[in-house]
Amino acid sequence: TNGVGRLDCMTCEVTEERNGQYELELTIAETALHADQIEMDSIIVAKPNNSSNNQPFRVYKITKPIDGRFSVYAQHISYQLSYIPTMPFSVVADSTACASTLAGLKNNAAMTCPFTFWTNVTTVASYNQATPASIRSRLGGVEGSVLDQFGGEYEWDGYTVKLHNHRGKTAPTVSLVYGKNITDINQEENIESTVTGVCPYWVASDTGELAVLPEKVVQSSHAAEYPFGRTVVMDLSSEYETKPTAAQMRVDANAYLNATGRGIPAVSIKVSFIDLADTEEYAEVAALQNVDLCDYVTVIFDRLGIQTNAKVVKTKYNVLLEKYNEVEIGSIGKSLATTISDTNGAIETVLEKANFAVKSATAWLTGSNGYVIAVKNSDGTWKELIFADSNDPSMWHNLLRVNENGMGFSHNGGQTYSQA
Repeated sequence: TNGVGRLDCMTCEVTEERNGQYELELTIAETALHADQIEMDSIIVAKPNNSSNNQPFRVYKITKPIDGRFSVYAQHISYQLSYIPTMPFSVVADSTACASTLAGLKNNAAMTCPFTFWTNVTTVASYNQATPASIRSRLGGVEGSVLDQFGGEYEWDGYTVKLHNHRGKTAPTVSLVYGKNITDINQEENIESTVTGVCPYWVASDTGELAVLPEKVVQSSHAAEYPFGRTVVMDLSSEYETKPTAAQMRVDANAYLNATGRGIPAVSIKVSFIDLADTEEYAEVAALQNVDLCDYVTVIFDRLGIQTNAKVVKTKYNVLLEKYNEVEIGSIGKSLATTISDTNGAIETVLEKANFAVKSATAWLTGSNGYVIAVKNSDGTWKELIFADSNDPSMWHNLLRVNENGMGFSHNGGQTYSQA
């Protein structure tokens, strides 16, 4: 229903982050109609973005009036899941495990749960919950949660929780070009942290024998696109007790370059439409008003000849004007933070000498947002496994393929396998 009535706010903004914060903040005059009826746990309904239905937000904080106005803070109704515990249960790994897990969270709730759950995620993984916990914590944010096990992107629609494979769409008409339409907009171009090559070496601790590659440096596939090389050294001394072969050193160098994706600059852009309202830049980025959270936009590094996709990771929506105040865009799968340059500007060793393999492998494997796809024969038996960064073959970029002939790594969607 329309509830108590319409609030005549002075400002009203909804902030939503990908798989994160979803809150409303408004300011209203003390004398405004119905202002005196706003109280803790009241529900305010508002339009949160361009495409979603009106959403309910529950008030959790009201400030004291200053100059005849006060502020109200409210969280999306889905935060109520933080106060609904669910009891221990487990689900075996198969393509329906994610849907079964979401159903299990509701079916094993320790009290009435008014929420319904939907998903199109078919990641093959198991779920195991050993102790009682709140449903919201098991949806994401803790080890072994639904997000942790199956991946995906949440959409909160009233009392319905939707877990999408990919919530957003690709917006081909929206392109951001470094040096052009995002020259002076608040931006962070991490081109300085890109690596175009690795110089691996090994030193014997007892004799001091040195092993390097005949070609000295392993180059990334994007090396030629940069005006000068950005090569770092990699000490493999702690990884091999005896002198490694050139092939082993090349594998380690390529694994670092490919795993981190350092040949493409990271993207972190914050566009504030309020700040740009009366500037020429506003017209250049106005197309961003048509995107939604989790949509992909094209980011072009024209000078380098590199084009990549980046995802809308946070929006701030002006409820009264029905347009964005701010949009944040980030990389799809940011690489691990590593230090390239020291305070003197000299190139440092990127990886620690000790425990390189353990730390690197642990970080990448436990930080995965990928998908496991079982390819089956006509009789239903398993033919091979594909581990990819999307469950949509047309979106594959990085993937690992395993079958009776061996395993191979591809960085172009399976067209070629650079390591096998």
